Amino acid sequence: MSIFDFDDNEDGLGGLFDGDKPLSDKDLKELLESAEAGTLSSDALEEIVESYIEQGDYVPALQLLNVLIDMVPFSSEALERRGIVYNNLGQYRDALEDFEKAELLNPTDVDLLINKGIALDNLGRLDEAIDYYSRAVDLDPLSEEARFNLAVSLMKADKIEEALNLFQAILDVNPEHKDALFEFAYCHDLLDHFHEAIRAYDRYIELSPYSATAWYHRGLVYNRLGAHRKAIESYDMVLAIDDKFAAAWFNRGNSYASLNWIPEAIECYTKVIALNPEDVDSHFNLAAAYEDIGKYHEAIEQYEQVLALKPDHVGALMGRGSCWDAIDQFDLALEDYSVALSINERNPEVWYAKADTEYNLGMLSSALDSYAMVTRLDPSNDEAWMDYGETLLECEQYVAAREALQKVIALRPGWADPYYVLAKILFIQDRRDEAMEALAICFALDPQMRERFESEFPGVKGLREFMELFQ
Repeated sequence: MSIFDFDDNEDGLGGLFDGDKPLSDKDLKELLESAEAGTLSSDALEEIVESYIEQGDYVPALQLLNVLIDMVPFSSEALERRGIVYNNLGQYRDALEDFEKAELLNPTDVDLLINKGIALDNLGRLDEAIDYYSRAVDLDPLSEEARFNLAVSLMKADKIEEALNLFQAILDVNPEHKDALFEFAYCHDLLDHFHEAIRAYDRYIELSPYSATAWYHRGLVYNRLGAHRKAIESYDMVLAIDDKFAAAWFNRGNSYASLNWIPEAIECYTKVIALNPEDVDSHFNLAAAYEDIGKYHEAIEQYEQVLALKPDHVGALMGRGSCWDAIDQFDLALEDYSVALSINERNPEVWYAKADTEYNLGMLSSALDSYAMVTRLDPSNDEAWMDYGETLLECEQYVAAREALQKVIALRPGWADPYYVLAKILFIQDRRDEAMEALAICFALDPQMRERFESEFPGVKGLREFMELFQ
């Protein structure tokens, strides 16, 4: 006998439906058949629908709501309920359609306006969502839900100050509204109000001490303040709560790297990779950490992991090239830099690395072209101009070298080295007075350059015309 064969109760359920126990698939099928046959009251059907919604079981709730709306097509409540179910199933357009029908029937229902705002927000129609939440607030200024959703949408629309003020208003009435407190802290974070953000996160943590997310965001704020030890303390709390929180391991590693505690950073990045072997950023940071401590082969292995996952990763190509360079594998380094430039030909850092490698390989003409490209892409790079000038000197292009060194001096007038190289060029060009003047400035800026000059030109100190420079 079917459970719906009992009809001694007026709702047609026979008293057998237990709202705390969802029906089996067989019983649900029989219930739908009974509802479609008209032997189940709309009130009873609403009760069952509510039970499914409360338990988050939206598919059967939707099936039952379809039957219910066929029974009572002008029920704004039933349409709103189905809209809520569609929202929870990610079917936002269907949800919006139901909310719009319900709104025609009941245009001043605050909960309906809020739910329609949620659907619009989910569809990315933030301005319209804000309008509906605002209407809900106008109808019920004390509605915490309306004000909270309005604040969240304002935040998504980059109206952070407005959102912050609204979250504050919610907290003025209810200081323990945890969601509002978290978003309040996050707004301060977005506005670079770091100390206010930390205070708000601390208040939230007092209410929810085991919130890994709150501890994590607190750590991020401390990172942005440069307080890396404090950040590590926060990440330690995250990991005590949830040791599989990969982002906390990653940022803990970054904090250790910022403190130059490289072994600890390596341990953290390794943990992330154990949790997610395809995390490109962790492989890359692990490679950079190994490179920092001179473990070039281990670094190369990690850069190759990055490139296996993302072959066009310019940073990994450049990093691996730098490692090849460090172990005197200049040809391999040059190959990596060339591939990187085929991906992004306007990266001055890669051009600079390529120029240095070409120089190391004795390819001075190619190095000159690469240094010149750096100076075009990054004209304020004084070190690139310096290397360009020195290479031009080696190639006996004295006029161009002198122009490059004058550029260095203009960018960094307190640096002695360009005056020293400029003096050598001027001596070669037999412009002795200008050369002596450049040397005088060089020695005034850095007296130790006298030792370099005497080392390069033994006995010069005893020559009459140079004596004054060495006094």
